[in-house]
Amino acid sequence: MKVLFITAIHDLMISENLGRGDKICPELFITNDQSIINNLINKEFTVLAGIIESNYIRNSDVVIYGKNEVIEKNFLGRNYLIRLMKIANFFLILYG
Repeated sequence: MKVLFITAIHDLMISENLGRGDKICPELFITNDQSIINNLINKEFTVLAGIIESNYIRNSDVVIYGKNEVIEKNFLGRNYLIRLMKIANFFLILYG
């Protein structure tokens, strides 16, 4: 099963275009490339997350994201979300 983690980042300006993004860890990237961000926010995401959240992320200057393949049988979404949120938070504490 494919899963997407994406979160908008505030008050972090990156002057150069990061393209696909810089790797934070094996599962997460940080990018400011609007074409990458727009490709992540597709119709399915908008239906699930809502128009307001989708537009908010789409209009963000920087996002942290990860598109990953997980084994559905063993997948616990809550644990996955918490783990990636902690990694993103740790990265922002160190470099933000």
